[in-house]
Amino acid sequence: MKKLRFTLLLLVCLAGSAMASQDLTVFVNGKAVEFKTARPQVLTGRTLVPLRGIFESIGAYVEYDEANHTIKATKNNEDVELRLGARIARKNGAEIMLDIKPQVYAGTTMVPLRFIAEALGAKVEFDKANNRINITTSE
Repeated sequence: MKKLRFTLLLLVCLAGSAMASQDLTVFVNGKAVEFKTARPQVLTGRTLVPLRGIFESIGAYVEYDEANHTIKATKNNEDVELRLGARIARKNGAEIMLDIKPQVYAGTTMVPLRFIAEALGAKVEFDKANNRINITTSE
C-alpha cells in the first residue's frame, strides 16, 4: 500500500512539473522565443531550455563539440563553457558550480536558462502569475 501511495504521489508530481513546463514561455527583450526542438522543462525547480534556442535568442555565438559533449558560447567579452552531465561550468575560465547539469531531454541538448542568460550579461525575471520568463539583454 505504501508503494502504491508513493508511486501515485510521484506520478502527480511529475505530471504537475510537465504541465507547468508546457505552459512556460520565454521572452527575450519582449519577443517570444520559439523553441523548435523541445519545450522548456522545469526539473527540480530549475528551467532547462534547448541550447541553440536560448543562446541564439540572446545574441550569442554557440558551438557544440559532439565528441566531447562540450558547449561553448561567446557574446561580447563573455565566454561560457558547459559539458553535458557536468555540474561545473566555466565563465571566462573561472569554474562555477551549477544547480542542475546540462542534459539531453527527448533528443535535445538542454541547458540551465538562468545561468546561461546571466553569464552572458542578461537579466532574468520570472513572472509567476503568467508562467513566463523575461530575459533582458543589453542590446
